[in-house]
Amino acid sequence: MLNPADFWPTEKPNVKPDPQGWFAPCVGDRVKSLLKPDMKVVLELGAWKGQSTRFICDCVPQAQVITIDTWEGSVEHQGSPDLVTLHETFLVNCWDYKNQLVPIRMMTRDGMKFLKDEGIVPEFIFIDADHSYEGVCADITDALTYWPNIVVCGDDWAYGGKENPPYPVKKAALDMALKFGKEVESHSNGWSYR
Repeated sequence: MLNPADFWPTEKPNVKPDPQGWFAPCVGDRVKSLLKPDMKVVLELGAWKGQSTRFICDCVPQAQVITIDTWEGSVEHQGSPDLVTLHETFLVNCWDYKNQLVPIRMMTRDGMKFLKDEGIVPEFIFIDADHSYEGVCADITDALTYWPNIVVCGDDWAYGGKENPPYPVKKAALDMALKFGKEVESHSNGWSYR
């Protein structure tokens, strides 16, 4: 296990809480159904301001929750005034979970490699980071290569963006399911493997 204190500042950042996020109740229902009371390590890729992070922490208070994000936003967020204090806002919003939560400020690929090298074995992963086809494929590939038995769940099944191909998250999840011999279940805007 990682020591959460190594990843938190000693003082709470001086920004106002802002719980804004896009974590839909239907996705939350699916996440909750897949989280188990005996899980010890849960991984989240992409946190924004921590809405899904807090939800996951509440669902599995016995588990260490690790979230990996750059807190620099994705392509679709560039130019947003939220980015100026995004990391600090996340920390303030999740301050009450600092004994359970490990926020790792890295690219998802680097963060997962760090966890693997540290011998951390998550049992569940929630993917909501880079929404590009290539980014989602890379996150799924790394997760299932490092931890073949991990439960995989994600958001943004219906995300279209302006990229080609349309619905890049959906296409990536389907293509990686074929690659790794998984079946995909979609749940409104959420998805998971079985």
